Amino acid sequence: MKRLLPVLFVLAALPAPFSFATCGGGGGGGGGGAGSNPYHVQWTSWEEALRKDAPILLYCQTKPSEQGTLCCTKAAQELSKQYAFVKIPFAKTEKDLPPADLELLKAYAFDKKPAVLVMTDPWGNELARVDGALTEPKLGALFEQAKKDAKALEDRLARLYEKAKATESKGDVLKTALAYREVLKFKGCPAVIQAAEALKALAEKAKDALPKDLKTLRDWRKAFQDTDLAGPLDDAIQKLSKPSPAP
Repeated sequence: MKRLLPVLFVLAALPAPFSFATCGGGGGGGGGGAGSNPYHVQWTSWEEALRKDAPILLYCQTKPSEQGTLCCTKAAQELSKQYAFVKIPFAKTEKDLPPADLELLKAYAFDKKPAVLVMTDPWGNELARVDGALTEPKLGALFEQAKKDAKALEDRLARLYEKAKATESKGDVLKTALAYREVLKFKGCPAVIQAAEALKALAEKAKDALPKDLKTLRDWRKAFQDTDLAGPLDDAIQKLSKPSPAP
């Protein structure tokens, strides 16, 4: 999974966070009494979350006592029915995590600090994160902000895609490919799908007009990675890289 972190929004403007209700009495670190508490978050898998077409809350549990953090409030329970709540459970070492959870851990750059909440758009592009001491943000406001941020990101990528199309009309193949690549740093939304298709079509059109110099060939190779043009570019680079035969 490709890490997608360039759209981080500072959450300082959101209403001040408030503490979670503990899972019963003194509880001993947040886990005690969870069995008797009537409120429990509905967790879902990442794959299921990506099918919901709504912002996703991804929670990394970094110690066992955090189990009560997102399971014991009515607000969290109700929101988890409407939105996808995904948890990476506590594990002593990375090797103890299932491959799918380990992939998420690495893709979103979670570290071993107090638990982290990451908000993503419906396609998994990161919008914001809350870290530090794990208190309860006002989750409803967090999801409402995520919906606005997801729409803003989708609109921005649509504009980048239209700009790339305009560049293509001017005939600069490398500049156009790089412009599509800017959109392809993200994933899932309509503009990203369109950019992937456009880059593939551009590679097909460009295969009979490869550059003649090594530097430009290498620039093209980076821009057209993961397309059918990568192989011909490798061949052309290899051919030009061979030393000229001695006279």
